[in-house]
Amino acid sequence: MYESWNVQPPSIPERSRLYQLEPIGLGTPSVESLISYVSRLAEAYCVPTGLLIVNEIAPLMKAEYTFGDKEGGLDRIFANQTRALNGMGNWSKSLVQALESLTLRTNLRSLTMLPWAEVIPQKSLLKPTRAWCPNCYGDSQIAEQPLYEPLLWSFSCVEVCLHHQQPLHSLCPTCQKPNRPLAWLSRPGYCSKCREWLGSYRKLEAAQSWEITESAWAWHAWVANNIGDLTASASREPITPSREAIALTLAGYARTLFEGNISAFSRWLGLGRVQTHRWVTGESAPELKTLLKICFRLEVPLLKIFNQAIANTCLAKEAKQPLEQTKVASSSSLNLQVEEVSKQIRQMKAALTEDPPPSLAKVAERLGYRRTTTLYYYASDMCHAISAKHTEYQKVVELKNIRCALEAVIANDVCPPPSLQKVAQSISTSVHTLKKHFPELCCSISSRYASYLSECRVKRIQLLKEEIRQVAAKLEDQGIEPTASRVSLYLNKPRSILQKEAKAALKEVRYELGWGK
Repeated sequence: MYESWNVQPPSIPERSRLYQLEPIGLGTPSVESLISYVSRLAEAYCVPTGLLIVNEIAPLMKAEYTFGDKEGGLDRIFANQTRALNGMGNWSKSLVQALESLTLRTNLRSLTMLPWAEVIPQKSLLKPTRAWCPNCYGDSQIAEQPLYEPLLWSFSCVEVCLHHQQPLHSLCPTCQKPNRPLAWLSRPGYCSKCREWLGSYRKLEAAQSWEITESAWAWHAWVANNIGDLTASASREPITPSREAIALTLAGYARTLFEGNISAFSRWLGLGRVQTHRWVTGESAPELKTLLKICFRLEVPLLKIFNQAIANTCLAKEAKQPLEQTKVASSSSLNLQVEEVSKQIRQMKAALTEDPPPSLAKVAERLGYRRTTTLYYYASDMCHAISAKHTEYQKVVELKNIRCALEAVIANDVCPPPSLQKVAQSISTSVHTLKKHFPELCCSISSRYASYLSECRVKRIQLLKEEIRQVAAKLEDQGIEPTASRVSLYLNKPRSILQKEAKAALKEVRYELGWGK
């Protein structure tokens, strides 16, 4: 009977420290934000959100975030920048890693903008304060569904709720104050300052009167729809496009519509020529709002731009060649103007590795330009880098020449030796610069000049004593008492009698002549 017993210990799955709370809306435009997930997790434990972060989450984000008390609240950690937790920076990465470690979930990255970190700049991406739709909260409460904040509401360019066709709110109806995205008492559906309800109570509450033109509503609705599709796709897309692939996609549209004339393309979009060139050549990436404007003008969904760029990225990987050599899906080849600009930018990058580094004017001359203005037009950041490197090189050369000049001055045993001021004037620089970069050499020059001045002073005093002795002897021969006032009248520099050495010399002479009593 005992032989049929299984004495092996049962396999126990790994236990999480915190609840494995399921994120709401994954794979849909209404996907929950990471900040909302943290607030719901704290609500599940019936503790303030800030307490959960300080005691459990923050120590895993960074060792320095471990505090012995609650003084300073979340500001000690996030410094009033909690909106970044829904974004794509280091804080967002750290929070996702900490929460996945505590809950053993693996899909929390999709609650942020981390999947699109390579192609969308962080600037002006998220709102600095909370935004919400009161009717959405009211509907969820009536339907007895969990309250949460969609990631969509946190975007700066999303201003409306598509479901209720009304603007999002940002002020508490009770205390009339804005809420931070994450605060100590954050809780979905409630004000973090006065703790009052932010939603509406009636099931069928009419949308608030909101005056908006048809074209403006079309824009706001298009933006909300496209960003919703973007956040929904974050959990489905295996890879994200690169910045270079998006640049090639935009260049393809420029070629299709305007035969590659980027200036005409920028005018049609209503955007600046310089910045459009940078986007097309991959020097920088457009902000999300700007990219939405481009897509709206092209009448192309935002996700289609990204999907085309993903196809370009995959094609480049399969062909094992740089993206610059990959053909854009919407065109057979890039326009000659774009290729020429890319070629010039590559030559400018090569100039940054030259030794000695050339000046920007020299680089412009190589590329066939008489001025550097054109280079600044296409790649201002690289122009600044070339100029800075050449300036640094010139500074090193200049300091080397100054050192050689100072060493030559020290080696030249000329008399009288020059002062440090004279040396600085002779090599067209300042004493301050010399002392800053060559303190030891300056000290040597100054010491030698000071010794020279000391020797000159000794000689001058000796000559003055001899002159006083001679004048006093002449006055004595004439029977006149050699007083200081009388002796000074016959000196080459009468006022020199006031010097203490002159007075001592006269006193000594008067004593020798019998006038010392």
